[in-house]
Amino acid sequence: MNTHRAIATLVFICLVAAGTSLLAHHSMAGFDASKQVTIEGTVTQVNWTNPHSLFYVEGKITGSEGPLKKWVFEGPAPTSLLKQGWTKESLNVGDKITLVGNPSRGGSAFALLKEVVTASGKRLPTGVTPNYGAGRGEPEE
Repeated sequence: MNTHRAIATLVFICLVAAGTSLLAHHSMAGFDASKQVTIEGTVTQVNWTNPHSLFYVEGKITGSEGPLKKWVFEGPAPTSLLKQGWTKESLNVGDKITLVGNPSRGGSAFALLKEVVTASGKRLPTGVTPNYGAGRGEPEE
């Protein structure tokens, strides 16, 4: 009887530990949801891979006079982007785009991608819930 209890306890501990690490992987705690950054730039690399798409851009904060910086935007998995109307050809190296996202809490040029606007004005949402202020349906400034 004690052997069965020990095995059951061990299985329970393993399941809890596995569940915790899976949830931690999908945490967005590394991004500051209270802030939004808009970057204008040129696509330098597209990683259309699981578990997260990565979009590399050389650009600067919209309206900024500062130098160009290399930014990385993390997006959802390709299957999630496909559901939002994206295709593998939606973004290509050399494309001029504007990206909107939540910046890294650490201050690096890394952000959670919310939306892309192409040079032709086409909006490509990622399905990641944007920051809206006080139920007004307007983005926070």
